[in-house]
Amino acid sequence: MNMKYRWENDKPQSLLQSLCSTNGSALYIVLIFSVVVFVAGSTYLWRQFAYSQEFQREPKQLQALLNARSGIWKGLEMLEDTTLEDTLSTIDGSEVGFGAGLFDESADSINFLEGMLTPDGTPVEVQPYLTDSYGYCDVALVNRRLRQELTSVGHYEDYTQRVKVIIAGLLPFGPDTVLYHEHGTEPAGGMIEGRVVSVGQLSTTMPGTELDSALKIHKGELSEYVNYLQQGITDISDTLLPDVPLTIQYAEDFDKIVDVVNGPLFIDGGIYELEHRFTQPVLVLGDLQITGDVKLIDAEFTVTGEVKILDECAFENGSIFSQGTIFIGNSASFSGAAFALSKIIVYDEASVLNRSTLISYKKAKNTATNNNDTANIAEAGFASLSEAASTALDTTEKFLSIELANSVTMDGVIVAVGKPGGVKIDRGVVMSGVVWAEGMVCLEGEFYGVMKAKQLFNCRPEAMTARNSQQSFASQGQYQSTLIHEDGAAPDPGGRPPPVDSSKAGGSTSKQSPSELLGSIRALYHVRDYYLPFFMGTRSIIAWREQ
Repeated sequence: MNMKYRWENDKPQSLLQSLCSTNGSALYIVLIFSVVVFVAGSTYLWRQFAYSQEFQREPKQLQALLNARSGIWKGLEMLEDTTLEDTLSTIDGSEVGFGAGLFDESADSINFLEGMLTPDGTPVEVQPYLTDSYGYCDVALVNRRLRQELTSVGHYEDYTQRVKVIIAGLLPFGPDTVLYHEHGTEPAGGMIEGRVVSVGQLSTTMPGTELDSALKIHKGELSEYVNYLQQGITDISDTLLPDVPLTIQYAEDFDKIVDVVNGPLFIDGGIYELEHRFTQPVLVLGDLQITGDVKLIDAEFTVTGEVKILDECAFENGSIFSQGTIFIGNSASFSGAAFALSKIIVYDEASVLNRSTLISYKKAKNTATNNNDTANIAEAGFASLSEAASTALDTTEKFLSIELANSVTMDGVIVAVGKPGGVKIDRGVVMSGVVWAEGMVCLEGEFYGVMKAKQLFNCRPEAMTARNSQQSFASQGQYQSTLIHEDGAAPDPGGRPPPVDSSKAGGSTSKQSPSELLGSIRALYHVRDYYLPFFMGTRSIIAWREQ
């Protein structure tokens, strides 16, 4: 019995039998359990490490984003105030123990900038803190389509965040106001549905108010913007010789348009329907003419000559800067921004859509005199005071900078600045938006929105002829007014009426003529959705995007 038992125990056994056997079974169980614990532990530790990395990444990204946001507000401050005083120093960092060591009372005397903002997109390093351990940001400015793009890139260690904002002028009035004018009387004729405010009385009674300052154009910024554009043209044109006109008649011809077209550019859709999307700005050293069935998208043209957008052309979401006159007519449509250093004329059932902006700006000629009244006369369109007295409103040509005529549809903002600064909205024209004129406005069509003008006047030929010998311009206070004299005499440089000649029967009197409105003005409930160029109104951020 014993021999048999030992023999059976000494026989070779399989692996399964060994595992089922009680001899050495604990070792196998320990090995299997160790492998399971190792795999599970490694997975847990790896996941915890990954989570910790993510948790560390989020605060760093947030710090970079906060730096980028700080750069936007710092850049906006730089545009508003060149003293560069640090607004962050006003934050009380002692509360709740946050940022107690970042700011102190001496922060205003610290230069936080590595340069100045220029509209060419050159980044400026901004350090918003007293120590660089919290990161910094790069701020860049670009003037584009009469608005400003301010970009801030926040840096913290290896992380970056980008914030881009669009800056424009905010309208300083509400939807119930339809007219701001510098004439002291209520406009006569036509139809007005809304509130009328005299800017001259406002400036006199409440000088220095926020509304008074918001109604002014920042001429310095406007001149710098124009000089910047013209300098870019001069730098290129001085090194090139004029070339033959470039004509585009086929789709493949658009490849011939490069950054600089050294001569006139003609885009003709009379033979084939043309459509093209531009990806870069184009400088045209000559005239630009677009005719026929043409659709241009995102085009940005800087033109040294005249611009004509005619026929069935559709100019969508683009911009034009011209040193000459811009014509939009013959059922053409335009959306975007148009800036002319001469005049803008829209006619023959053309359409300006999508809250576009039309600006005419022409500087008045310098006069060899220190008389402010003479300068005002020159700004109104006359070379001298004697010319203003002898030449009355015989034609609207010298008073108009922008004209809408012949059944035009306009949705957007019109700005007439400088000489002569007048606007005409003809019969049959329907416009929604804003008119901002430094000169006079002749309104015969339908207008919905808000208008600022020196004065409304009757520009019909019969009215002009009737007043030809008795109407002139003079400066009075902070605004110019139209004076009517029965004897046809001219006012003196001080804006006072001429002396009465007692030898004439009945004597002579003078009075201020009321503004004349031939069309209609109605309020527009969403007028605050229209924005002015960045050099007008109250500078505001109208769009904010974080990346």
